Amino acid sequence: MSEITVDVDNITIQFPKTKPFFGTIENSISSFLKMEATETDDFIALDGVSLQLFEGEIVGIIGKNGSGKSTLLRTISGIYNPDKGIVRTKGQISLLARLGIGFNVHLTGRENIYLYGSILGHTKETMDSLIDEIISFSGLALSIDNPLRTYSSGMKTRLSFSVASAVKSEILLIDEVLGVGDYDFREKSKIRMQEMVDDAATVVIVSHSLPILEQMCSRLILIEDGKIKAIGEPKEIIDIYKTTSKLKAKETSLTKLITKEKPKRSLGKRIMHNLNLFSLLLLRIFGLGEWASTKLPAPKINVHKKNEIIQKHWGEIFETIPNTNYVIDKKNRKITKQLHVEDKKINTMVILTCIWKRPKLTRIVLSHYKELKEELKGVLNLELVAVGSESDKSKAICEENGFHYFEYENQPMSEKWNFGLQMTKKFNPDAVTIIGSDDIIDKHLLKFYDKKLKKGYMMLGIKDFYIYDAERRKLAYWRGYGKLNDAHRMNETIGLARCLSKPLLDKLNFNIWNDLNISRNLDGAMTTRLKEVGIYPVSEAKMPYINLENRLYGAGHLGYKLEEIKGFAIDIKTKTNVTSFDRYLARDPDSIEYLDGDSLDSKLNEDIIIKIVKLGNTE
Repeated sequence: MSEITVDVDNITIQFPKTKPFFGTIENSISSFLKMEATETDDFIALDGVSLQLFEGEIVGIIGKNGSGKSTLLRTISGIYNPDKGIVRTKGQISLLARLGIGFNVHLTGRENIYLYGSILGHTKETMDSLIDEIISFSGLALSIDNPLRTYSSGMKTRLSFSVASAVKSEILLIDEVLGVGDYDFREKSKIRMQEMVDDAATVVIVSHSLPILEQMCSRLILIEDGKIKAIGEPKEIIDIYKTTSKLKAKETSLTKLITKEKPKRSLGKRIMHNLNLFSLLLLRIFGLGEWASTKLPAPKINVHKKNEIIQKHWGEIFETIPNTNYVIDKKNRKITKQLHVEDKKINTMVILTCIWKRPKLTRIVLSHYKELKEELKGVLNLELVAVGSESDKSKAICEENGFHYFEYENQPMSEKWNFGLQMTKKFNPDAVTIIGSDDIIDKHLLKFYDKKLKKGYMMLGIKDFYIYDAERRKLAYWRGYGKLNDAHRMNETIGLARCLSKPLLDKLNFNIWNDLNISRNLDGAMTTRLKEVGIYPVSEAKMPYINLENRLYGAGHLGYKLEEIKGFAIDIKTKTNVTSFDRYLARDPDSIEYLDGDSLDSKLNEDIIIKIVKLGNTE
């Protein structure tokens, strides 16, 4: 009997689903008229899924959009961690998903072969030995040295498949890319996959192309609403799928003819909800939302009561126990402790930033990190990496300041950060610190968090709220734009920008930040996505929750305030930060607190301070 290569045991994955009662003014009016309340629920993407895959077989997965096909593949590949159940795999896994993923449109096809190969974990020597065979198989010899932006979607697919299948993988996962490309290449792909199967590989294909799946696969899996509906011979499963789809279509048509009665709420709740909604709507229409947020009092939290209850149950307060990571058992909602690994050596840390325009400011920030690298020589090896989108202009600024430069198109921003994170893997870092293009941190902060990383902390923070006021030349603690608006940040502890340690980096083999909704806030979007895969930032208040005496409490370590770290982080404000600069000038004076007698003059290179002050509002 063939050996099991993938064992999926009763896994469940769910994502948070939130329906806000207002957003735009149009939505506010619509919500008001419909009397809709805020609804929060979890979307169950996979529900109790179990299956086994064997070496030497090609398995297809079919189902409607949103049924859980891609989620299952990403769970097998390790991108998603199941909320329940376990996935066991044996052997090297390659995931081929979405056209051109991991490619850079500004690089040539040949350069992208090396780039994509490195993302898949292959060395340059390995790619050197395979480059001719990859080009030949792709059929792109005549255009291999042209920029990727000149390639059609089919050409990109041919290139990505050729690279992904060139090196032997025991498990090959293919998501929605089989039906693309010309007839000849599709036939070559079938032969290549059959060769992989003959070498005892397991191939899993997600596709809507039923004829291809019927021809290629030994088994098909039908997924419906996050559950496995059927597994069996391709023709049998396709017949079930077609029959089910027709019945579903009829049910949908009938449902549209029926008027569903919404659950009724009490008159008091309806009146209060709509009064609140209407008042918020008026404030937004007349531009008084900011004024209202500064006049209303911030909510108070009884911390002593919380600590008293926690101590009663565990005898210790979570945040004060050193070197311990708290994990929630989601089945029984109990908390367990795991000791951190002690004193793991941190040899290399990568500073990663994305730059775009603002050459004056970029030179100041990058020159600071060039000096910082020299300062830390012999203590911590800093590798400086920047991703830009202005070709030679950005490249020149980076190279003169010792940054490794990688070109990537500016939009979408989430893809740009994904690409940058992938490039850091070239340096095999023990930690990566992601900073904004206008952020400065000092050696004291890095050294402090270097100690924390050695203790095995997964993540050291997600936000940086400390700023340098260029006018007063003082280090400031900014509580936010308004007292009510940012009440939850009033005592926010500092995080080292976004600092990722080795255990976390090992989990980010694939693009978990794809398709982020960053219309409002990149930090928030990244935080939410990390939580979806079970990673919680230590400076974030919304940790995994446990229920004590009908109240929810978070578990985990907190970050540290600036006074405890004795280091600084700066977010330089210029007119180029259009929104943030305007709001910064219009901030509530009471929301600014200066650290007594503290300034950057004694800590930061005087030349950099002068440059920042001179830069002022001219950029």
